[in-house]
Amino acid sequence: MMGARTNLIWITLLGLVGVAFGQVLEIPKGQVEFIGLKSWTPKQLYDKLVEVDSRNPLCMTGLDRLGFAASSVNKEFQGDRMFTLVIVVEPQFSDRIKRRPFPLEELPAFDRWADVMESIHRNFDDYMTALQLYDYHLSGKMEAALQEFGAYLDPVITKKIWADLAKLNDSKDKELAAWIIMNDKNVNHRIAAASVLANFHQSDSTWWALMEAMRYDDMVGAAADGLLKALSRTFPRDVDWTPMVASIRALLDGTNPTHFFTTARVLTQTRIAKRFADSLLSNGGSLLIDCLMASREQERTPVRQLLARLAGKDLGSTPTVWEEWIVSMGKNKGS
Repeated sequence: MMGARTNLIWITLLGLVGVAFGQVLEIPKGQVEFIGLKSWTPKQLYDKLVEVDSRNPLCMTGLDRLGFAASSVNKEFQGDRMFTLVIVVEPQFSDRIKRRPFPLEELPAFDRWADVMESIHRNFDDYMTALQLYDYHLSGKMEAALQEFGAYLDPVITKKIWADLAKLNDSKDKELAAWIIMNDKNVNHRIAAASVLANFHQSDSTWWALMEAMRYDDMVGAAADGLLKALSRTFPRDVDWTPMVASIRALLDGTNPTHFFTTARVLTQTRIAKRFADSLLSNGGSLLIDCLMASREQERTPVRQLLARLAGKDLGSTPTVWEEWIVSMGKNKGS
């Protein structure tokens, strides 16, 4: 289970902030915005979370204990105040959540990947950071990355991780990685496999595997998320998403919402075809519409861009217009 779990003491006295569409609460140390609420008000949910854990109410553990089908909690400082974005799928919509089952097999250790596996074991945090910037190495901009992000990484460790990964670039590595990421129960093996697949970003199958891996409710999903962000930033390309429609639909419906915005951005950057609109949105799209009502542009923009891609045109900033368009798909299908 992932999400920010910073130990903050929150005071229960709070007030509702009337921003355009968002469900935002003003609290003494900042703001919290809820996306996806249907039967709860923000204050009702926050007060209940305080009852569950008064020291750290804004965490996924508390939402799990309240029975929410899925959630994500992201905290960031805005000056000296904290902004917390909470995305939830309420219990009555649990049928929308389709996580990938964890594999049951495990391969024995394999020598060719030994250096990568050692880095994962010994320097896990550095390794996960290096993955988010692996595109800089693949595009020959390693020094630029080290200069720009040097405060967040160890340059010696990072260079070694990148170099070790870059060696694993033949067809046998690709074939092994593709099998491991879907079939090996060892989390570190699957993280390594996701990393190796990034060497083959010219292949649609790499993008498919990484998108599918975001349905795992473990750190493999986090690794895939970081790699997809990196690859789509530097190597955007047309991807035929046909084999992945069911998995993408699950992610857009709220499966592992930590990866929701990455899913939306990657689909736009890989120029998903509008022929997928019906399969991905018909009789659904609720979380996308809710994000169009968010208080901040950084949540609204990637969703609007994806919807515009699927619609073949931008229908504007009004959520109800997009909602009517999605509803029309279901009506057309039934007629």
